[in-house]
Amino acid sequence: MVICKERRKKRRNFYSQYKFCSHQSQATQRKVRCEFRWKLRVPDPITSFAARVKPEFRLTPAQQAQHPDHPAAPLAHPVCEENPLGQGYSEAWYRDALKLKRIAAPQIEDPNDPIAEFGKHYTPQGLGVRPKSHPARRKLGGTIDAAFIENNKPLPDDFDFGVWNAAPPDQQCDFLHGDEVIELTNLCAPAAAGAKCDAVGNTVLTLTLPGALPFVLVRFEDGMIGELPAELDTLVIDTEAQHVACVWRATLPMEPPVQRLEARMNLKPGAGNG
Repeated sequence: MVICKERRKKRRNFYSQYKFCSHQSQATQRKVRCEFRWKLRVPDPITSFAARVKPEFRLTPAQQAQHPDHPAAPLAHPVCEENPLGQGYSEAWYRDALKLKRIAAPQIEDPNDPIAEFGKHYTPQGLGVRPKSHPARRKLGGTIDAAFIENNKPLPDDFDFGVWNAAPPDQQCDFLHGDEVIELTNLCAPAAAGAKCDAVGNTVLTLTLPGALPFVLVRFEDGMIGELPAELDTLVIDTEAQHVACVWRATLPMEPPVQRLEARMNLKPGAGNG
């Protein structure tokens, strides 16, 4: 009697095939294992996914030629320029191509526009710095065209200095005075130093800025001395590291020539007691 069993284990284009043959008679019994090894061949191009991506969503030939992976550029390349590191973003063609019925939602939402609709594009929220590549910052850089490149102007005519403000729009404000009281709600761990729990269970952390008044003492080459006020234009709060950074900035014209700048600081009356 001969009993043959065949078992295949397949993974992509590589698999091994085994045959177990049992030869049995009244006098002898022998079991033989025959193993066949297969070699990986060049895979065939995947066409099923490409067929589901509509032409209007594909990279143009010019975009494929400029792609860093050219000539193996992707068919399409979705990215959320407002938040390239976050989650919760997907384009309609991508969901349709993969038949997605579930995607990760953003971890931070706007209380005035909560996450409630599948596939809707929500403006990314957060407390981080917007990179220079952010579309809202990028458009403030002005028009870079052939006319600008050919002239000697340092900046475009429509350049907006707001491009240097990396904070999200809802966190931009006028210059701070340096003695403000800042209250953070649910923006730190409950066990963070100084954090308290309010009546409804929120974690509240209250910070008071030191009330410093920095200024710059300017010594000009002609012997004149002047004082230049510094403006508190940047405040960075890192609740995890329990660190607060204040940046004061002063600007002065190129003329008259300056010999030396000296940073000085005063404190507002009553400051430093809290």
